[in-house]
Parts: sequence; C-alpha cells; structure tokens
Amino acid sequence: MRVMFLVIVIALLVSCNRETLVLQSQYIYPDHLASVHAGTPDPRKENPDIGQRLIIRWAFTREVFRELKDGELTLVVSARFGVGDDDVKEYPIEKNRGLVIYSLLNDQYFQKGGIVTYKAEILHNGEVVEWWHHQVWTEIIDVEI
Repeated sequence: MRVMFLVIVIALLVSCNRETLVLQSQYIYPDHLASVHAGTPDPRKENPDIGQRLIIRWAFTREVFRELKDGELTLVVSARFGVGDDDVKEYPIEKNRGLVIYSLLNDQYFQKGGIVTYKAEILHNGEVVEWWHHQVWTEIIDVEI
C-alpha cells in the first residue's frame, strides 16, 4: 500500500507542468486592507482604494530564459474597460521570473467602468512566445462603413 502511494505521489510530482505566464484579477474594496480585519490603525482606512488590479506572473526555466535573452523580451498587457477603451502597457523582462501589477483605482476605475477583459503576451523580438487571455477576450475588428 505504501509503495503504491509513493508511486502515485512521484507520478503526480513529475507530471506537474507549471505555466509560464499566469494572470489573476482582483477587486479592491475598502475591506481589502488587512488592518480592517485585524482592527489595527492604518491611515489608508481614511481613504481606501477601490478598483481592480491584474497580477501578472511569469516564470521561465533558466535554460529557456538564456535562449530568449539574446534579444528583446517584453511583457505586453492589454486591458479593455467597460466604456470600450483599451489600454496597452509594455514592460521589459530582465529576469526569468517576475511579477507586474496593473491597477485601475478610484476615479479612473469609475470613469472607465472597470476592467472587463484582458490579455498578456510575452514577445521575443516582436514575436509572441507565450500568451494568456481572459476567457471573453477577443480582438477588436475595425470596420469602416
């Protein structure tokens, strides 16, 4: 029985495949602050942020990163808002692992109608090598009438 359990655990560990690029969306509300739940003083409780943020993480193996580092490596984050506008930000990638936080807070959050959908791409010399997108992301097709 122990041998079978050990074989299953090893098989699961060996077969795990970590994603290179992962996005996560979070809403930010006044009770988002840990100090609200802990009951500790915090000057941010007087004027708390409200909005959304995207947390974008990437992790390349060292071998893959060495191969990609011979050129320009860029993270491109695209966000589409409730009012129909898009925003595109570019971030240079200089390490094999990293994190970027894209925030839409307070007045900007309300004016733009929040983040409706989003995507991220990692480009190597202008070519997409990794991508991740929200399930309702679609490219906009401009049609002239």
